Amino acid sequence: MRMESAAIAKGRGANYHLAPREGSTIRALFDFFHAHKGRLVCLDMGKSTSCSAACWHTRISNLVDFYGMDIRHMGGKSKTYCFVGEWFGKTYIDYVTKELKL
Repeated sequence: MRMESAAIAKGRGANYHLAPREGSTIRALFDFFHAHKGRLVCLDMGKSTSCSAACWHTRISNLVDFYGMDIRHMGGKSKTYCFVGEWFGKTYIDYVTKELKL
């Protein structure tokens, strides 16, 4: 296995980290996770929007793949997620350890 940053391994250089377009649903999700860095959050995926659970999963996957966010699904069928960290080029920032204040 080659040793390289996640951004380069995913086919992006150091400057790929941008925010989604203002007013989009994925931007609302991006802002929501940024407001809750390193903490468990529960997402209500469905009743208030026309998007299915699979659609939400795709949006979260896009945040991970295209915006450098490290979001983890916590538990089986639960709607609980945690924004664990974020990639900025070759640099990884761990929000869980910052939240624990270690």
